[in-house]
Amino acid sequence: MISSSALPLSQQVIAWVLQALGYGDDPITRAHVSTGTLKNAEQAAVLRSWGELVAAALARLGARPDEHPQAQAQAEAWLRAWDLKISALPPAADLTLRERLHAPLLRAIPEVGLRLGALAAFLATEHGMAADLFDDPFGAGFFGRVVQELFGRRHPELTTIEKQGAALKRKGIVDARTLERWYAGDLEAPPRHQHLAELGAFFGPGAEAILRLARLVCVLRIDLRAWIGREDADNWMRALTLVSRTAATALRQPFAVAALLRWFEADLAAGPGDTMLAGLQEMLPPGMQVRSVPEIRDRIVAAADDLEAGATINHPLARLAIALTVIVPHPQLAARLCAVHDAAMLGWLPTMDFFRSIEHDWMARSLTKTIAGAGTLPITRADGSDEARSVPDRARDIARRLFATSLRFSVPSDAPSEAPELPEIFQMLHDVLGEEAFSALARRGENGLRRPFIRPRLADDTDLRRPCCCPRGCRASQSAARIRW
Repeated sequence: MISSSALPLSQQVIAWVLQALGYGDDPITRAHVSTGTLKNAEQAAVLRSWGELVAAALARLGARPDEHPQAQAQAEAWLRAWDLKISALPPAADLTLRERLHAPLLRAIPEVGLRLGALAAFLATEHGMAADLFDDPFGAGFFGRVVQELFGRRHPELTTIEKQGAALKRKGIVDARTLERWYAGDLEAPPRHQHLAELGAFFGPGAEAILRLARLVCVLRIDLRAWIGREDADNWMRALTLVSRTAATALRQPFAVAALLRWFEADLAAGPGDTMLAGLQEMLPPGMQVRSVPEIRDRIVAAADDLEAGATINHPLARLAIALTVIVPHPQLAARLCAVHDAAMLGWLPTMDFFRSIEHDWMARSLTKTIAGAGTLPITRADGSDEARSVPDRARDIARRLFATSLRFSVPSDAPSEAPELPEIFQMLHDVLGEEAFSALARRGENGLRRPFIRPRLADDTDLRRPCCCPRGCRASQSAARIRW
């Protein structure tokens, strides 16, 4: 995904997602856009058929434009707003793609990781699928694991790979050799649309969506390594997977889901309850419809009490809370799960304005990069005059260490600390910008100074066997990871 803008435009994201899901050669997609249009869209070429591209995406989501014209209009308005905000970002010409992508990818660790963990807990609760299905979603054999799981759930009589391969071959889908390669993770190129559609029909309702999601994850692994390098991509995938595992572990425990319900109840009490209730009404299971905000709050509190008293997470409202987490993870949940790995601030990133946080990251990164490589730095003083200020060796060394370590997505727990501490960062800024810069910031109030980078410490060896999920803040054993609810 090569972009002339600082971040991908909507047409690039849509084209990539359609192809990653295996819809690039799908007849419904082809009815709206050609293969050439998809390639041009992904390369940020000017499109005359941008509306048709949006229509193709909506059609694949089940909202055909001829049947849902309002959905197309709303989608186009939202996507054009996205493109305007992308265009308004600083050009960041001095930053590489790897450096520009770091901020959105860092934010994606809790955003995507928490949703994957919640999805694993949801599939385990609702469909009886293996709870550890997403334990290693970026592993080479992930697509094969999904196929194996579907065989175990939908066709348990096919107990061997020979029987499974023969059944697929009789349907004209794939042979046993291809199935073996999927299971072993030797097949780098993901299956095409026809195979996915046929496999979905073979396994039954809902299977095709799961298979296409698995294909998207496989494509992301391949492309991310090309965009930011194999080492950084693998570190990002490990960090995201760790958050996903933690979420899946927590959301299978009644006390954790009880805490989640209590946070939702507090939101209903403090926020626009009627608006939230209208959205919940559509998701409540039959027989649980409510008429007022106090009624749904009482039911949520009762469900949380039941879970803390020993009820299972098969409780209807518990299942609803897990499903809501797949769509909109609660900020409290994200912060507490990331805190298990000494990265509580990482969990709060999704609450920040997306574009503002990226702009601040790029500005700080550009300044640090400039200091690291400059002998002198052009400075504009408060009175408007310009000055060529010499950069001390100490400031340059701090900037180089900060820039190198700030691009990490994870740090081994036993690795020596190379990143400069906060006092050193302020010393660097003081050496370069001078006293007057700090005086100006101080006049803006105590919130005028922020640490420019957040470096999460997500240790690969963290024990996730039994995190504590008590909302009253008790601790698990010393040998297990701790989550304070």
